[in-house]
Amino acid sequence: MLIGISRDKKLADFLPYKKALENVGAQVKFLYYEDSVIKSDFNKIQGLLIPGGIDIDPFIYGSKRNFLTKKINLKRDLFERDLILKAWERNLPVLGICRGIQILNCVFGGDLLISSANKKFANIGPLTTKNPFCGL
Repeated sequence: MLIGISRDKKLADFLPYKKALENVGAQVKFLYYEDSVIKSDFNKIQGLLIPGGIDIDPFIYGSKRNFLTKKINLKRDLFERDLILKAWERNLPVLGICRGIQILNCVFGGDLLISSANKKFANIGPLTTKNPFCGL
């Protein structure tokens, strides 16, 4: 089975996912938003893993960046949206881990709470009522 793994710039951060999948007999193809692999390689995969990583751009769930917004990568967010929608069209299994499940939530119409490890600002509440990112 060939599993596609979405990744960010630092490949080393995503190698543990590759190793875990290979340990159970899967083959892995990294899908990177800077490469033009989405059409050719995506058609070969039989499952998709959207792993963890940096914060999702609040634009994605209809909010605005603020002082709680940390590292973001809109290119990655949009790339993963496209991957998820293509997987949905092909009826492929998709696993989201941490950030991955958050982006899945956004793609299918959900929103997120901007929160912080700082208890003073933790869970400041929903910041949107409309998700412009929804792919459906």
